[in-house]
Formats: sequence, structure tokens, C-alpha cells
Amino acid sequence: MPDNDRYRRAVHALWARGLAGYEAWPAEQRQAVHPAMEALLAWLRECPDPDALIHDYWEDDDAPGALLRRHLPPGWAAGMDPDDLLLLEEACFQLRLRELRPAPGGAAPDDAADDERCGDG
Repeated sequence: MPDNDRYRRAVHALWARGLAGYEAWPAEQRQAVHPAMEALLAWLRECPDPDALIHDYWEDDDAPGALLRRHLPPGWAAGMDPDDLLLLEEACFQLRLRELRPAPGGAAPDDAADDERCGDG
């Protein structure tokens, strides 16, 4: 379905922007949140395909960053900016999408190539 393809591409582009934003953070800031990202990625690895990822991303009543918070130790995200939590969530979804759709030769796909593949499947 063409509308579904556009929707997938839009969601995947959102996740790609989140990952780019995360990668632009200083190394010490990325290192500080690494355990949080690993916790969410461990859960996301249960998603068998990109459509399952989209479903989990758009859970009902999911405030920005709420999904990430559920996979963290109590109090871990206290004081974190909600926008930063959402950015981390989006980055994790993009990383899992890349695991599900590796580029030829095993290299991580760039964002443009990732967008081209979003409509298949």
C-alpha cells in the first residue's frame, strides 16, 4: 500500500533523525546514557520485524520517553530532559531497524539507503 509505505518512511526518518541527534552529543554525554540505550535495545530485540517496531513505538498513552523509562532502573532518568529521552528512544528504534535491515556486506546503512528500504516487506 502506497500510504503505508509513506508512513513507514516517515517513521523511519524520524528515528534516523533521533540517531543523528544522539550521535551529535559529546562523547561523555553519550557514554552516560549508554546503559539506558542498551536496556531498551535488549527489549527491542524481541521485535521480529520493522512493522513490530512501529507498533511498539506508537503504543497507546505513551508519553515521550515513557517507553525508555520502563526499561530503566527506578530513578535512572530522573532529571533528564523529556526531549532527550525521546531522542534516545528514537535512536534505539533506528539502531534496531538497522539490525533488522543490514546493508549489503554487513555495514550499517546510511539514512538515505534506509529510507529507500522502508517500503518493502
